[in-house]
Amino acid sequence: MSPLQHARSFRDLIVYQKARAVTKRVFEITRRFPREEMCLLTDCFTTTDN
Repeated sequence: MSPLQHARSFRDLIVYQKARAVTKRVFEITRRFPREEMCLLTDCFTTTDN
């Protein structure tokens, strides 16, 4: 998509594409974590969300 074209969908937005790539990479990395650490990460995320 050239800079002057309008996005037909949010999937066309570069920011969406980059965020999706980062999310996928984080998932790939954290999938290798031990189960105990996954629980700690989940607690950490839910605590910082409030």
